[in-house]
Amino acid sequence: MTKRRLECPLALLLAAAGAVALAACGTPGANTIEKPGIQQTSPGKDKPVVTLGYERSTDERVLGHLYGQALQAKGYRVRLRPTVGSPAALDKALASRQIDLYPGYTGVIDRQLAKVAAPPTSPQQAYQAAAQLEKKRGFTMMHPTLFQDVGRVATTNTFANAHGLLTTEDLGKLPSFTFGAPPEARTSFDGLVGMQQVYRLTNVVFKALPAGQQYQALDRGQVDTIEAFTIDGQLARGGYLLLSDPKAIFGFDNEAPVVSDPVLTEEGPQFVDTLNTVSAQLTDQAMQTMDAAVDLDHQDPAAAAGKFLTDKGLK
Repeated sequence: MTKRRLECPLALLLAAAGAVALAACGTPGANTIEKPGIQQTSPGKDKPVVTLGYERSTDERVLGHLYGQALQAKGYRVRLRPTVGSPAALDKALASRQIDLYPGYTGVIDRQLAKVAAPPTSPQQAYQAAAQLEKKRGFTMMHPTLFQDVGRVATTNTFANAHGLLTTEDLGKLPSFTFGAPPEARTSFDGLVGMQQVYRLTNVVFKALPAGQQYQALDRGQVDTIEAFTIDGQLARGGYLLLSDPKAIFGFDNEAPVVSDPVLTEEGPQFVDTLNTVSAQLTDQAMQTMDAAVDLDHQDPAAAAGKFLTDKGLK
């Protein structure tokens, strides 16, 4: 499952983390991705090993393998390091050179690190704010993906068709409706608060649900709508409609790899090109399909990522 809703304030995360713990499963180097027989002309030949960090959520695990395997296919040596913790743990690991790059999210960086005074009004503005902050710190954000991992109000196609729903604002036409989401969404602007204040949805009845159980509750008719995320694997199977968010209460959150500047110098321009080429292929539908393969079909993230890259001719 995606984890954007589960973030905590940066200060609390750092305090809880203390010294960041990086989990490299098995023996040292066990997660290094290497492939014998790389041609001598490969751009990654003789380049230093790079350590790619990522969180343990489904989307981050898939992204880690997507970028890692694509780089490996070009001859770069990549060590994967899942982190114990949070986006803040990844940021601290990058700053201390425990990792060299990680899949970052523009909205997370804006909220937790840049602490932007006013919410961005477009995906481009969100990206620029995050990229500017990272550049000041000696890091570079690669090109953003086409997909965003942001919240939306979702319902079944049946319910949407019966009531003529296309946007979050359309919910105001209903006498009342139930909205199922994790408890913290009750007090979040990108949740119940924004729905009530911005969309004037005084007819909403909030129902707290454990994280990850929203779709089951919706399927069983226990709620009319739920908080969903745009790359949830369940969306790949059909039957659901994400209501659009024209007033952007849920913000913007494109993914873009964050890389240490010294590493970019060491690895060369084709390292950058490889990362950007992968990002250019990552749509909502592509991520939904890979997340579904992992969450619903129980595939290994490495296998789901590898199939996608092979299908796109990137490995």
